[in-house]
Amino acid sequence: MGLHIFGDKVNKLPTVTCVYVPEGIKEDEIRERMIEDFGVEIAAAFGSLSGKIWRIGSMGYSSRKENILKVLSALETSLIRNGAIVNRGEALQAALDVYEEKR
Repeated sequence: MGLHIFGDKVNKLPTVTCVYVPEGIKEDEIRERMIEDFGVEIAAAFGSLSGKIWRIGSMGYSSRKENILKVLSALETSLIRNGAIVNRGEALQAALDVYEEKR
């Protein structure tokens, strides 16, 4: 999709992925669109990171294949609809590649 991971990849938690909000995008508008259009919720940041990153949980029910694919689709579509330039379809294809490797 072209989003950038926040933080040190070596020490990141496997249960939450933080990504930077693309330049010129209002993070709350994306979260609102994702909830309204897809029923998908991602978390905002707080403190000095407020408005700069999203926190995407991936544990329990949220970590199921169909839910991971839904979050990626919802995020990509919401970003596109709000004027962001993303690598369309790239995130879904990468996720599917990982699932196929595990078969």
